[in-house]
Amino acid sequence: MHTNNYLLSLVVLVLCAHLNCKSNTETTELPDAPLSPNKPWICEELDLPVRDFISEQEGLSTLYATAGDFSIETLDGTWNFKDRYTGCESYLFIQNEPAQAQGWPVPLWDRDIESFVDHVPLNTQVFFLTENSDYPSQLAKLEPLKEAIDAHIQTYAGIERVIRKDQFHYVTQKASWIEGWLGKVFKNPGWGIGIDRFQRIRYIGSYADPTRSNAERGWFEPNLKMAGNEAIYFNFEAKREAELNRENATTVSVFLQDRVQGDLRKEIELPDASVLQNFDSVSIDLYMGCDGEGEYGTCPAWDYMAYLYMCDQPQEPTNPHNTTTCQPSVPEVFGECYLNGTAVDGDCTE
Repeated sequence: MHTNNYLLSLVVLVLCAHLNCKSNTETTELPDAPLSPNKPWICEELDLPVRDFISEQEGLSTLYATAGDFSIETLDGTWNFKDRYTGCESYLFIQNEPAQAQGWPVPLWDRDIESFVDHVPLNTQVFFLTENSDYPSQLAKLEPLKEAIDAHIQTYAGIERVIRKDQFHYVTQKASWIEGWLGKVFKNPGWGIGIDRFQRIRYIGSYADPTRSNAERGWFEPNLKMAGNEAIYFNFEAKREAELNRENATTVSVFLQDRVQGDLRKEIELPDASVLQNFDSVSIDLYMGCDGEGEYGTCPAWDYMAYLYMCDQPQEPTNPHNTTTCQPSVPEVFGECYLNGTAVDGDCTE
């Protein structure tokens, strides 16, 4: 249930001259792990940077905490996080009945298997778990899933087939009974877990598919493919951080964990003109999240919109908005939207 009416908001301006970027200010607190000079074969093959494993003694299970070491039992034997850590991959742990996808006519694992495999990035390790406590009932859930995935992997060719074969794991332990922080998160919040490229604990969000409206339930039926979006976003975050570090960009924080109720405005101070002339681009990074430890319970209602305005334009004849303080808001920029469940191009407001 959505219990609050605010969001946590972060806006960062990133100024960069591709040949002459200057000072860098951290915009997020990321685990301090150096990049490793040694590349596992998959990182080499995918040309991805490698981060060293962070040893975490406390074993915290909260959102964004460093994921500590753990071992789990799978159909292929014991899998240990630290031993199998490559430094360029992310991890998804998906139950057959996660808290946010229960009680639907079609169980989560009974469809969308092939589209999920196609959608999840190659640098993602995926673990499937159940809340069944005995081995025979675990196998009854895991084996049909494994057979479907194995069959679909045979449709791939070359290096992608090789990578996909080692990408999926089937856990033969009751999820919430696993020792350490992993089992704790399966107890609460029970949404499924991700470990991102910075070795931080993340929670899997909604499985709701906007093309599957269920009138009886008044919501959208789940799609396993949606879990792949988490790993896609983890890759985006890692790529963004790598680009900022490579460019040595100057960052200016606008909002940092501010609660939003209605409009939120703030004045900022940019570098002076002598410094700004060295830059050739500016990027705006906006993140709206939930207040609290996770993406559940304390989230406000959905469908919030964010608008970007260009204000205080010079009074010049060539400026079409020279008589207004701010130009009209930038229209839809996503290139694709859904109308009545169908993807369309153009105006999403018809």
